[in-house]
Amino acid sequence: MFLFSFHSFISLCALLFSLFVTCTGLPLLKLNSTKISYSTKLQTLIWIVFKNILFLIISIILCNFIGTLAASVLLFPSFLSQNSSRLNHLNTQRFLIIFFIILIGNSGGLLSPLGDPPLYMGYTNGVEFLFTFKYLYKIFFVVNGYILFIFSLIDFINAWNYQQKQKNNNDRSYELATCCEEKLNDHYNTSSSLPIQWNGIHHSFFLLLIIIIILFKGFNIPIKWSEYIQEIILYFDLL
Repeated sequence: MFLFSFHSFISLCALLFSLFVTCTGLPLLKLNSTKISYSTKLQTLIWIVFKNILFLIISIILCNFIGTLAASVLLFPSFLSQNSSRLNHLNTQRFLIIFFIILIGNSGGLLSPLGDPPLYMGYTNGVEFLFTFKYLYKIFFVVNGYILFIFSLIDFINAWNYQQKQKNNNDRSYELATCCEEKLNDHYNTSSSLPIQWNGIHHSFFLLLIIIIILFKGFNIPIKWSEYIQEIILYFDLL
């Protein structure tokens, strides 16, 4: 019993550490607005909200393939960079971080055992891969849809208030926003003329390798030492 629990613990540590190391690099995803032209202020606000909603939806989908921890590490810098022009406002920082943690760090990884460590532990011990998808997909869509709806309302109001304050104090606010945006874009190299930018392609290979290893973890291979191959490869990925 002790050896079984210890092996499960080592397996979980290998998964978490390999995902963490693989995903700590350049942000993979950024939605740019350089190709978008706005004719009215309302269209600008709608695009800001739509861009954040689209980013969060893509992130939620990724949660079920690479896990909530890996998705948070991978996508949080991109999410901040995408909203860099508003980060000098404390209220903006708070609600962006809170909703990101709720959606990406918690409720997003519910549909597969790849999304959450307890589900992964159950999968490696014989639980069906699509078990949570069969019984929880309705709750998944309702909960995340409701949270995204609330986020869209708060994000729209926050963006509106930000533009109003920017009019009243245009000089100082514009300097802070521009400085913050330039630093984030320079650090993560996210400047591009494409509406959607996908960086860090070399990370995708390692992520795909880890996902394949985890999927095969649930199959019964009739070789005694084969169950340790996954841990060896995962730890090798750390190097």
